[in-house]
Amino acid sequence: MRGVASLMQQQLDLFAEGGPTDRELSRVKKSARTSLLGAVQSNSAMASALCSYHALTGSWRGILDELAIVDDLSIGEVRDAAAAVFNSDNRFEGYMLPMPVKLQGTVAGL
Repeated sequence: MRGVASLMQQQLDLFAEGGPTDRELSRVKKSARTSLLGAVQSNSAMASALCSYHALTGSWRGILDELAIVDDLSIGEVRDAAAAVFNSDNRFEGYMLPMPVKLQGTVAGL
């Protein structure tokens, strides 16, 4: 497990130092626009998206603001955010223990 954590931290450090490529950032921006357009294909999806953005940002216009923010995002800003978030001092290490599976018997109500 330590090897996986170490390898993952190395990859995050590389990303924080170099940031995404132009192509990667362009793909993310395109994906964000596509996701938004997909969310407004039906009336119910549009209503859900507008309500969510109103709840999160205080206005349904937050949906438009987010697109503008993503569109204006630069490689340097992504790199700086990655460096702040993915540093080794800002992580939590936990352990997963296997849960025994009981194959016989039933659970009441299931």
